[in-house]
Amino acid sequence: MEQFQLRFDKRVPKLEKESKWETAANIVLEEWKNDPNDLNALLCAGTQLWYTLLMMDYIRNDPSSPIDIEIVPDLQLQKDLMDVTRYGFAHFAHNPIFNAYFGYMISVMPYFF
Repeated sequence: MEQFQLRFDKRVPKLEKESKWETAANIVLEEWKNDPNDLNALLCAGTQLWYTLLMMDYIRNDPSSPIDIEIVPDLQLQKDLMDVTRYGFAHFAHNPIFNAYFGYMISVMPYFF
């Protein structure tokens, strides 16, 4: 399999450090919507949405979490992740990079999909 490194918008790491995961997810989701056939954009959207849901799930279920933010269930993020995933399977099902990223995410947290 070839080497593949995700190229995120430069704002994403800063937003993650500020615990603004949903804002970061919306940025990469919009980038994917602007060019849905861009594999990097699709992978960035999928992984960022997955990571955002993972962080929200962690904070919601860990009352001792040091992160002091209010997390409310966001079904839209999960719907967006499922939309990205469905599109990926429809257009990149035979791509080993897509399968590696999404296969890992689905195997670790299948209930997000």
